[in-house]
Amino acid sequence: MRNEHRSVRKVGRPAAGIDGDRVADYPQISLRVPHDVRKTLNAVSTLRGQPQWRIMIEALEGYVRMLPARDRETVEKMVRDGSAPRRRER
Repeated sequence: MRNEHRSVRKVGRPAAGIDGDRVADYPQISLRVPHDVRKTLNAVSTLRGQPQWRIMIEALEGYVRMLPARDRETVEKMVRDGSAPRRRER
């Protein structure tokens, strides 16, 4: 009789991604950064108790928010349309 009220749990660790997504399903990127940048990322991740990918997402979102409105709109359109960005001449 006691078993009737137990809830069924899934085996394993719960998905930790955004909106309950599995992090293992996210595409991977690889980039080379200077040692001090890597150390800073590790330090912030440890301090905040968050995985590095979350820190990078927050940093990128903050960077995009700081762009001039025209550039921000262009980035948002590229993301929406899935268009490949073309490198600007400086």
